[in-house]
Amino acid sequence: MLITLRTLFIALLLGFTSTTVAHTYHATLTDMVVNQQTGQLEVIHRFFADDVAKVLSAESKQTIRFDDALTSEQVSLIRSYVENHFKLYDGNNNEKALLWVGTELDTHYLFIYQEVAAPTSFAGYQLQNSLLFGHLHQQVNTVNIRLSEALSSLVFTPDTVRLPLQN
Repeated sequence: MLITLRTLFIALLLGFTSTTVAHTYHATLTDMVVNQQTGQLEVIHRFFADDVAKVLSAESKQTIRFDDALTSEQVSLIRSYVENHFKLYDGNNNEKALLWVGTELDTHYLFIYQEVAAPTSFAGYQLQNSLLFGHLHQQVNTVNIRLSEALSSLVFTPDTVRLPLQN
């Protein structure tokens, strides 16, 4: 069993870093890290750019293609989409607004940067992540979280879109 899981992990890792344009799986990777110097919870999303273009095309009912640089209209669509599908809630179930820092596009990936002031405690905090769900077959979203020294991960699926933060 260990060899099978290890083989699967290596295959996924190699596939996620592959330079081929077409892919048969759909995954986003998000890192959430408390920056001890700034006191900010930094959020970095990594998407396959073509997956985001496909979802935005379906939602906006127009053809979206990412070429060498993002247009201001595309950034606006991306921002609206991400802010509606990725949310942080405090222990009282109040949404914590994530500040939009920016975007970066390379050959195959779209990176999105957000941040929010880190609280003294994340007790009761929850994360909602429904990015790209409903549009891409078998979409899986992984969030790696480092609130202190320990690293934990949350896996979101269409059936599980809201989970408690753990670290």
